Amino acid sequence: IDRLHEELTTVLTPYSTSDSSSSDQSSPEDQSSIITQLMRGSFLSEIICQSCNHKSVTEESFNQMMLDFPPQFRSQAHTRTRNRPTDRVSLEDCLELLFKREDLGKVYKCQQCDKVRHCQKQIRISRLPRILIVVLKRFTWVNTSTKIQSLVKFPLSLDLKKYLVGESPHHSQQQGGGGGQPNTKNMIYSLTSVVVHDGLRPHSGHYRTYCKNEKDSTWIHFNDSRVDTVSYDEVKDSEAYVLFYTTNNNDITNNDINTNTNTNTSTNTNTNNINNNK
Repeated sequence: IDRLHEELTTVLTPYSTSDSSSSDQSSPEDQSSIITQLMRGSFLSEIICQSCNHKSVTEESFNQMMLDFPPQFRSQAHTRTRNRPTDRVSLEDCLELLFKREDLGKVYKCQQCDKVRHCQKQIRISRLPRILIVVLKRFTWVNTSTKIQSLVKFPLSLDLKKYLVGESPHHSQQQGGGGGQPNTKNMIYSLTSVVVHDGLRPHSGHYRTYCKNEKDSTWIHFNDSRVDTVSYDEVKDSEAYVLFYTTNNNDITNNDINTNTNTNTSTNTNTNNINNNK
């Protein structure tokens, strides 16, 4: 996704010539394309000092949301077996891992205390994309790469409202809440595509795709040159690797969620590539 964005911005808005001023030049990450317009969202990451409650805030953009599996499923990946584990993990469990408040210990120097303090980290969503790409991080490394083969229970409709800035029980509207913003009212996404990886290694195997026909809500399986209509039961029982969710809520791409805070904020563009996060 990131490589496609870079190629689009290079072709559509090429870099300035050498005789142009350096102020006119910008990198692909700073430019807009159909990729960023449809697929780019933002996280707001807070480091909270447990002594004075000072918050250091960083905003990071994403083109795909990378989700880890719970620890028990990652450990199963390194158990030698030819059979797929029978227990399933839910997509909500994976989302909770990403957005839960994390205890970092005494590793952070608070800017206000000017001392190393015990701190916690909290991630929330500050901007949602029109098309949400969810990548399930099935590949782990312990001496060698191993694939998590557990099935994931993913919903047809996905509501992300509780993960927005201002919706956390640790947030209030005065701390950067999204209350009152148009795009906090309807955060429902619909599942439109599921990408499956067959194989046990990240750089080999076979990819297949299930796509929803919006005209009649049927599901179509694309497997190389073969195209078949299938039931949703086959889709939900597949070993999903990448999930595509879309929304018709125009407010999501027209307005950022209100993230005004009294803390220092910096911005960082996170251009993670799927292959680098397997």
